[in-house]
Amino acid sequence: MRQRLLTAPAVRRTPRGAGALLCVLALVLASLRLGTAQVAAAEALANPHPYALRLPPNRPLSAMALLGRRLFHDQRLSGSGRLACASCHDPAHAFGPPGERA
Repeated sequence: MRQRLLTAPAVRRTPRGAGALLCVLALVLASLRLGTAQVAAAEALANPHPYALRLPPNRPLSAMALLGRRLFHDQRLSGSGRLACASCHDPAHAFGPPGERA
């Protein structure tokens, strides 16, 4: 009789961001059942040390940054002379392809 090898079951991974989604869903469900004061207390427990984000001061770009911007948009640097880096790596799409999803 042949022996069967026992293997561990495959570990199922949750999709990226599922933990945060479950946290938000739990807070929404809790808000439906609890009063607003209790929801605020639950949110305070979720993040005991909240902090406010501040934008850095808006300063003009340095000469190196301006040169980098010019090179990034310069079509003459490509082999055909028709495409720039910005043609595919669009800043409006987080420097990725327009159809790409995160």
